[in-house]
Order: sequence, then C-alpha cells, then structure tokens
Amino acid sequence: MALGVFFCHLFEQFNSLFGYFFVSVFFFLSGYGMEKTSSRLRSLKRLVPYLVTFSFAAVLYYFVYGDWFFPGAWFFVSYFSLMVVYRFFAARYFVFVFAFVFYELFFVYLQFPCSYWISPFGFLMGFCVARTRSFFSWIECLVLFSIGLLIFYTHELLFLLFWVPLFIRLSLYLSSFFFFLCTFSVISYPFFVFHTFVLGFFGATWTLGGSISFPGSLFGFLLSLLLAFFLWRFVPFFSKKR
Repeated sequence: MALGVFFCHLFEQFNSLFGYFFVSVFFFLSGYGMEKTSSRLRSLKRLVPYLVTFSFAAVLYYFVYGDWFFPGAWFFVSYFSLMVVYRFFAARYFVFVFAFVFYELFFVYLQFPCSYWISPFGFLMGFCVARTRSFFSWIECLVLFSIGLLIFYTHELLFLLFWVPLFIRLSLYLSSFFFFLCTFSVISYPFFVFHTFVLGFFGATWTLGGSISFPGSLFGFLLSLLLAFFLWRFVPFFSKKR
C-alpha cells in the first residue's frame, strides 16, 4: 500500500483513480487494531506523535518548497478528526456507526476532496470486523462493487464507497503472497511522510510542480527508503520499540 501511495505521487491520474483506496487499507488496519487492543481511551494520546510529525513536515516543506500543506497532509487532518469521533462515540457499536456517518457527511457537505471521506470508510470496516468478528464475503464484496459501477452513469462519488470492501479484501488476500514485504513495514510511516519531499529534489512529483521522470523516480525511491530506514533506526520518535 505504501508503494501504491508512492506511485500516486508520481502519476497524477493514477492518484485520482486509486489513491484513496490504498490509504483505505491503512485506515482499515488502524480501525481493526484499535479495537483489538482496546485503544479507544488512548486514541487522543496516540495523536500527539502524528501532530508533531505534521507540524515538522509542514515547516520543512514550506522552508524548501514554499508549500505549507504538504502532500499527504489530508491524511493527518482526516485521521485526527476521525480519532476524536472514535474516542467519544465508539463505546457503543451503533452510536459510533451513526457518528461516523455524520463525520463522513461533514466532509461531503464542505465539499472536501473525496479522499477525506472515502479512505476513512476503511476504518469503520476494521472497527466492525473487530467487533463482530466477521467480514464481507467475496460474493457480498462483488455485489457491492457492482452497485458501485453506477458511478459511471451517475458520476456520484459516494458510490465509490461500495468499492472499498472489495479492494480491502483483495489487498488482504494478495498480502499472503507478498508476506516477505512485512519486513519493510517498520519503515512505512517515515517513508509515507517524507517520500514526496525527496521526490521534490528530483522534480519527479506533480504534487510539487514537477513531472514524472524515470531517473528521478528511481533515485527518489531509493533515497526515500534510505531516509526512512535511518529515521526508524536512529530516531526513537519513528520507532515504537525505541
């Protein structure tokens, strides 16, 4: 999923079509993990590291690129507001479901980009899976996906929500074939935060006014990996074990 986000910041059209689906998996894992570890009461405390990272990255991007709202900042805004809703309404199952619906409609009403409200749908799914110990079957996912195909006729973005269950189920299924990549999971967070910053050095990301280039993309990817590993290995802030 982190690689998917990386490619989204290389190809603008790819980002417009699939970006929020990749991030929905991270939301799903968060919703499931928060419930399985009973972390609701600690959810706001968990936001502190994210806010520190957000502030540092915003200053860094502005200092170098003249852009306060760095690429990926929407994730922090969406996740922060969702954690507030989760903290105060998730004690009861149906109360949180209704609160989540209003949370989603809030972003839709304010006409925020669709990534703000499509991706967090994964969190609700993870929450429900942890509470009910059940998940959409393949048939149910395909039925919902078929309903979502109506987007091609109505151009109604809300129908994209019907595609999230199938995408998450496919992602979880395919992960069993790429289990060796879990070794890199420890650096996914610093990689997510700073890869666009590195790509900007090579002018290889549309998010900072650049354009796609193979050498810039390759060097940006390798340097992003090295930077993410360095932050995880030597900066305790980016390592839960340290």
